[in-house]
Amino acid sequence: MALVFDITGEYAMFRKFYTTTSSASYPFPPPTAVGGLIAAIIGVENKSENKAHLASYWESLYGNRIAISILSPTQWFTTSINLWNNKDPKKGIHNIIKHQFVKRPKYRIYVEGPIEEKLKPFLEEGSFVFTPYLGTAYSFANIHYIGSFNPLKIEDDEARIKSIIPADIKPKINLKKTHGIFKDIVPLQMDKERGLTKSLSVFYPANIDTGIFVDNPEEIGGVLVGNDEIVWLPEWSRKPSG
Repeated sequence: MALVFDITGEYAMFRKFYTTTSSASYPFPPPTAVGGLIAAIIGVENKSENKAHLASYWESLYGNRIAISILSPTQWFTTSINLWNNKDPKKGIHNIIKHQFVKRPKYRIYVEGPIEEKLKPFLEEGSFVFTPYLGTAYSFANIHYIGSFNPLKIEDDEARIKSIIPADIKPKINLKKTHGIFKDIVPLQMDKERGLTKSLSVFYPANIDTGIFVDNPEEIGGVLVGNDEIVWLPEWSRKPSG
């Protein structure tokens, strides 16, 4: 089975991991952000009381996989935020940082794996242990449970994939029907020390209504989940390959 839920909010900011001082955002939550969101929903702690940088919740995510779809047209909103240095004001009491936000985003998340059993009751009740947010603590997330579905293998010669697609599985994209696509590098997973252990290149559609038309859906592992044709991202693994 696979669990499906939508996430929305007024703003989202998923900072690109390969930037330095810039706060440029992905238009969708990268897999690492979705991992943190799932851990917040079910209440897996990061054990930051021991060391501030820890992300121990990753131990509970290994063995699961997800897919991500963009459901609303991407609207960018850029503003500057005045960040106050409360910990050590002698080094500079504040710093103004330009942020790029996605305005009124809507995404659909698909989850498959052993964590479904623990995640499902929280989604059904709409009650979460920690406050879910969209990339930053000041971008709260609303979560709406869609349901649990049995993924069905796509055996047709063509499919309109709604989710982001890993580039390394070599989808045969019909550009004439798709009209336009984007490609970016996203962080796939971290270890419990919050170190990046694997990233991957993905395609995502320029037009969310069109999706991405592919001519080899069965070859790339395309599945039908509910009414959506999707492709899973690589499974979160304790020892990621590649």
